Amino acid sequence: DRDMPTRDQNFDHEKWRLHKDPKRHIRHFVTWGYSAATQRILFPDLALIFSTSAALSAFNHFAEFPLYMPPEPIVLPSLALGLLVTFRTNTANARYMEARNLW
Repeated sequence: DRDMPTRDQNFDHEKWRLHKDPKRHIRHFVTWGYSAATQRILFPDLALIFSTSAALSAFNHFAEFPLYMPPEPIVLPSLALGLLVTFRTNTANARYMEARNLW
């Protein structure tokens, strides 16, 4: 079920009226937990991350020698990733401008 895409909505007049209702945001806020997309995100991925982090936090609270991770393994790759994303964005913008000039 997780691998199946969310189905496309075919609108008739009644469904379109409901879709464009000014109170639709309230309806979406109240029923967000029943959404297929939300359920795919929450279970089991987010539930596993939450339970693991809660267990680690509880252990660190009561442990004499808490577990921790130094920041370097996260900071160093994020710098490289930031430079890579910047380079790719600049390259994409340059290609767009070149194509625009050739057009």
